[in-house]
Amino acid sequence: MSKKKSIDDLVSALNFLSDNQVTNGEQFELLASKFDDMIAEIKSQLVTAEDKIIQLNLVLKTLSGASSDDEITKSKAKEKLQQMNIDPDTSVDLLEKQAEALVIEKNIIEDKLSEVINDLRLYENIKHTSDKERENDTVRNNEVKR
Repeated sequence: MSKKKSIDDLVSALNFLSDNQVTNGEQFELLASKFDDMIAEIKSQLVTAEDKIIQLNLVLKTLSGASSDDEITKSKAKEKLQQMNIDPDTSVDLLEKQAEALVIEKNIIEDKLSEVINDLRLYENIKHTSDKERENDTVRNNEVKR
């Protein structure tokens, strides 16, 4: 590994620790649980956004059926809308815009999840390097004592 790459990695690790306000070993260990909590929360937000998109698409499909030329389809769709407490005259354009906004929100949540997972990987790399250094120090100390 080149010296430049090594220095860049060190700077990246230090920036990461600074961004996460880690100043001692105990805080470093707590950071792992913080990542787990963040990932769980973001995944929950993602599921909620996906559920909203599914529900909105169901409403849009049912509204489409309510304006069908087929009387049976129209009747069933209007009955379904009534069960969902949706006005059959609800604006499809408005709902489509809401669906687009939800897809954008879902994409933002997915991006945030990717960022946190990348930060977690960086944390794991820092921890692995730190553990290796500690192990090497122990071996060196044992050799000096001989």
